[in-house]
Amino acid sequence: VPLGGFSECTGLEMSLKVEEYKEGGRNSAVLKFPTRVEWTNITLKKGMGAGTALWDWHYGFVEGRGKRRDGIIALLTDLHVPNNIWYFRRGLPVKYSGPSLNATQNNVAIESIEIAHEGIYQVP
Repeated sequence: VPLGGFSECTGLEMSLKVEEYKEGGRNSAVLKFPTRVEWTNITLKKGMGAGTALWDWHYGFVEGRGKRRDGIIALLTDLHVPNNIWYFRRGLPVKYSGPSLNATQNNVAIESIEIAHEGIYQVP
């Protein structure tokens, strides 16, 4: 079920942690070995629409009936053709933010959702 189009996406990041080993007798360098990959949470932001899909997904976990979801993030060209595609596994909505409302300003109402996951893969 698509959750919609978003105007901003952050968190398509990963970092490889290393373990350092100080080899005896080798004082000129420290050996570094790869250990685990850490994934940054994905944050999606969009203008507030009529639907409640983001709220419903997050609130499902509040009520104890939530389900993790896999997802696809597609960067579209001006012709709405996918340019790059990322796939994330076992997404868990860890934070929902509704819009900031101020009647003295005419800003767009923005909602956002932060998603923890178990890996991002770029689709060729």
